[in-house]
Amino acid sequence: MSTVPEVAIIGAGPYGLSAAAHLRAAGVKATIFGHTMGFWERQMPAECLFPILLKPSSKDQPSRFTREKAWRVSNRAEMLSRHDEAGALIKPDSIMLQDLIPGGGDRQFAYAALCVDGAPLASVVAMRRRQHPIDFGQSSSFVESVEEPEVERLACVVLRAIPYSGLVEVEFKPDPRDDQFRLLDVNPRVWGWHTLGAAAGVDFTYLAWQLANGRQISETRVRPGVKWVRAVTDALAVLQQLRAGCFSLRDYVPCLRSPGEAAIWTRDDRLPALSEIPALIYACYRIGRSIRRPTYATQSTPTPGAIADEAGFKHVEIGS
Repeated sequence: MSTVPEVAIIGAGPYGLSAAAHLRAAGVKATIFGHTMGFWERQMPAECLFPILLKPSSKDQPSRFTREKAWRVSNRAEMLSRHDEAGALIKPDSIMLQDLIPGGGDRQFAYAALCVDGAPLASVVAMRRRQHPIDFGQSSSFVESVEEPEVERLACVVLRAIPYSGLVEVEFKPDPRDDQFRLLDVNPRVWGWHTLGAAAGVDFTYLAWQLANGRQISETRVRPGVKWVRAVTDALAVLQQLRAGCFSLRDYVPCLRSPGEAAIWTRDDRLPALSEIPALIYACYRIGRSIRRPTYATQSTPTPGAIADEAGFKHVEIGS
């Protein structure tokens, strides 16, 4: 008589598939009752417009999926397949779908501010001219302050509704399908390009320190036309754009003539800028690897979906 227990799992949704994968890894036989991705297939609107994005809800589970930030899928079949692939890398309940707004990463706007109870004391509206990587950027590489009243209005509506106190960045992207701004992110923290404000006389971190120490702060805002650049990642972004044929060296020359506030470089402390050189070498190496390898990597271990298919029990659709 076998001492290894057999487990019946009702439902082939994210939790069921994850449990089956862990049980199989431990040598426990598991039978799945349900249909893989049945809930998504039934609940997704027929009029859902592709392409869409498959994204991790957080980055606390390091993997290829979280490093690449988002996967673009073009149809239902690809969505189910890629979800299965992602489910083998992170917890299935950490996977989310997100609408893909047409247009490149160079069309993203941000409203950043220091607020008290939703009221901005210091603020800036900026446009992300370039990001790295160029499709789903990990960080901005070239930012410029602009005038965009609608971005400011929408961000203030969000911040007043919370109501939020502290440093915050609210990101938007215009949707060309209906000419409306779509909310992308609310980051309740200091943002990477905050020194752009200091270059215009609005030092957000110093103002936050003053506020924390009970000092009075007069309302202020960053004027348009102030630029911020992180040279290393911006050079890589430009290189990617040149390879993609969506940028020319002629477009890059004005940036070199008026580079703006440097993210890392400063005359009185050059060591941080020098430390960027190894990072540049490593980034070039990673770009080279990404160009050489195929888009879809072969999985050496079975995915949860493959386990469900192998089980062969798909006639009971319970708890998907």
